[in-house]
Amino acid sequence: MITLIEDLLGATILTLVLVQQLRVRRLRHIPYVGSFLTVIGTTAFVILVVKHVVTVDEALLMVCSLAVTVGLAVIRGGITRLRRDIDGTILRQGGLLTVVLWLVAIGQHIAVGLLLPAGVGLATLSLFFGASLVTQVLALDVRARNLPDRVRVGSSAPAAGSIVQ
Repeated sequence: MITLIEDLLGATILTLVLVQQLRVRRLRHIPYVGSFLTVIGTTAFVILVVKHVVTVDEALLMVCSLAVTVGLAVIRGGITRLRRDIDGTILRQGGLLTVVLWLVAIGQHIAVGLLLPAGVGLATLSLFFGASLVTQVLALDVRARNLPDRVRVGSSAPAAGSIVQ
């Protein structure tokens, strides 16, 4: 029963993340959900290591998987479209490539999870999602600093609503 609930939770989070990638939405500079998931996932990871559920090699494998996840999140943050709305709000929207990068990240996490003791990959799923979300928002935030604040008539700066790649 617990496995079914965990699977449903994972599928729900995955669906929400992928749908959100394709929607135009406001850039939030503080990734609350990602931060919350990272704290929960880090706690689960530390418990697994402290209770010796995983070996040092398995813990290093999870850290490498996390590094790949973070790297893919930086790439997603670099290719997500950003624009400033007429009222100055920064908007973001991913595309097919950001969805594919999410699926690659998830696939590598699942593949690594298959090499670990039963349940360990799933236990670190919230850390995986959280770190990925936080990293992507931080990458977007860095890019958003380069968007023009306001556009003056006759200026050579990009028009309000223009997309920064």
